[in-house]
Amino acid sequence: MDELSRCGVGDVVISPGARSAPLAQAAYAHPRLRHHVRFDERSAGFLALGLTKGHGRPVPVICTSGTAAANLHPAVLEAAHSRLPLVILTADRPPELRGTGANQSTDQIKLYGHAVMYFAEVGPPELREGNNAYWRTLVCRALRAARAGPAHLNIALRDPLDFDCPTGPPSALAGRADGRPWTRLGDEAGQQQPVELDTARRGLVVAGDGIADPHSVVAFAEAANWPLLAEPYSNARYGPNAISTYQDLLSHPPTRARLMPESVLVVGRTGLSHELLGLYGSAVTHTVVDAHPQWADPTRTADLLLCALPRARKAADPDWLEAWKDAEKTARTALHDHLDQAALSEPRAVRDVLRLIPHDSLCLIGASMPIRDADRTMAPRRGPRIIANRGLSGIDGAVSTAIGAALAHQDGRAFAILGDLSLLHDANGLMIGPNQPRPDLTIIVINNDGGGIFSLVDHTCEAVGFEALFGTPHNVCIADLASAVNWRYSSITSMEDLPAFLAEPGPLIIEIRTERAANAAFHHQLRRYIHTALERTQFRTACDGPSAPKAEETSTQGTA
Repeated sequence: MDELSRCGVGDVVISPGARSAPLAQAAYAHPRLRHHVRFDERSAGFLALGLTKGHGRPVPVICTSGTAAANLHPAVLEAAHSRLPLVILTADRPPELRGTGANQSTDQIKLYGHAVMYFAEVGPPELREGNNAYWRTLVCRALRAARAGPAHLNIALRDPLDFDCPTGPPSALAGRADGRPWTRLGDEAGQQQPVELDTARRGLVVAGDGIADPHSVVAFAEAANWPLLAEPYSNARYGPNAISTYQDLLSHPPTRARLMPESVLVVGRTGLSHELLGLYGSAVTHTVVDAHPQWADPTRTADLLLCALPRARKAADPDWLEAWKDAEKTARTALHDHLDQAALSEPRAVRDVLRLIPHDSLCLIGASMPIRDADRTMAPRRGPRIIANRGLSGIDGAVSTAIGAALAHQDGRAFAILGDLSLLHDANGLMIGPNQPRPDLTIIVINNDGGGIFSLVDHTCEAVGFEALFGTPHNVCIADLASAVNWRYSSITSMEDLPAFLAEPGPLIIEIRTERAANAAFHHQLRRYIHTALERTQFRTACDGPSAPKAEETSTQGTA
């Protein structure tokens, strides 16, 4: 624990257990470590993910042996695919008890397989020459590897499991002088120097998850005079080049044909929009900016891989960007018109929350429908900071991730937008002990009593047994759940009430009830309405040249 602290770790998540008791007590007693206790290891893992998303530093998770360690696997997988610095410290039985039928003993060697960047089997602790350096070096190696994803130290402990907390560490276990790490971890070696990219052609910048410096992506798009298509959690959806309605623009065949790029530059991990993914292979050149050894190229169409954002060689024809802006103006006007005509809908709820929360706030958006509605309706805006579990895009662990991120976010308030199944899947995460830090977090739950996204998926929406297999109604009373876990609760029936509820401090659950079938119909109506507006509006394109007619006033009449 001392070496973790010396290396910059400030938070430790602990799940109770007898075998891991010495580790837990050492973390609890350390003066520079803030501890968070969760009895459910699955929630503990995602709480740690939220903490590291919030402040960017590694977060260790301590658990006991057996199924406890297995319950961390979902969070490990999410950390692996999101490249987050999660450090798993699993207590284990000593080698002589493995394979003997001993209680709570299973094979934990490389339990998480290739999902971890580093694994070490830490032998049973023995105070002999060289072991102090060995243990401290293992911590440094694990933290160094965790820059690219999770690391796992499996720590075998023998009885007796007593813990002794001396006033100061024995000299045999002392760290470096002046509180320095045992091994100082320098910057990455061999970083690729920025290269110049030919940006005179018609191009697009696409921004996804995991971007360390969103502003540099925005600046590149402006220097290249390229439209910027940024997914919400890229935190790059702002500036004069930001295009937010690309889902509807690219799903409209005539508009897609007019706005087809010659070059696409992708920064971060994208994958939310099928319309956007389908664009990559159609471009003449597809450049990926990703320094990770397992670079993100899900369409397998990249012809150039860069480790750093390039420099724009020459700005593209301004008519190219104006063509996208004209289309964006038409689509966004139609989008807002149709949302405002609806008293209450899921897309409007997401849009209004993201429009109203303070610019210095943090907001986790859950998987499935909320993040897709955010991608479609969120207007360009610098701040708030958007996060999401997009490594594997599961609905599990969303509550715990949001709580962890809220606890780490020190610069403003925190919010989460979740579906009802996401909330219920991680209901254990709502349980916070009386002596544990409580977050200033408001969770907005869009409750359509089941899996609303399946009503919009072609191969499931009319499937045999839809309601039982995909709709999965639960009939849970969210108000009763909130009361049981000591969270304040409010319910909204009119969007006019939303600003007042969002201004209230957390922990708070705000429920917005909708109906699945009506939501599916509204999504189809919204797309038709926007497409009708595009068809009625003539906008300038790069192919038409500067003499092309200006965009007409957007019609507010369309298919309802």
